[in-house]
Amino acid sequence: MRPTGTSDVLLDLPGLALAGGHAYSLVALGLAGGAPPLAALLLTDLTPAPTTQPAAAATAPAVPPPAAPPPPPAAPPAAGAAQAVRIFDFGYQPATLQVKVGETVRWTNTGGETHTATADNAFDSGPLSTGRDFSFTFTRAGTFNYYCRPHRSIMRAQIVVVP
Repeated sequence: MRPTGTSDVLLDLPGLALAGGHAYSLVALGLAGGAPPLAALLLTDLTPAPTTQPAAAATAPAVPPPAAPPPPPAAPPAAGAAQAVRIFDFGYQPATLQVKVGETVRWTNTGGETHTATADNAFDSGPLSTGRDFSFTFTRAGTFNYYCRPHRSIMRAQIVVVP
């Protein structure tokens, strides 16, 4: 509200900074009819009033759920249970297998060719066509190198039997 008898603003210094970090606007008012300005100055505090806002609801960052624990390791086969060897064109998987005395190994032909599992003076599966299998129980410790009779130069593997 403007006092009676004042004219237009003669001087406006927005952003005048005074002590305390507040910003002020300095305005000098003049009287009507060209009289000199009033001796009093109007100071207006332009510093925005602090606002209090309700604390934002704390939102937890998106955290993925914990990963499922890995499956337990496979239990060793029970005494007398068969360990598996897969025969394929042209190899054995695994190429080396360790078993204990008294354990059985089962070879299964999954290849398209006929193969054998043959260890001289120990075991011989005879010809195994696709899908056929052969089992042998090891009764003594030692390393048994075996091969496929028709593919002897390229199909070799071993069974290591421990006490």
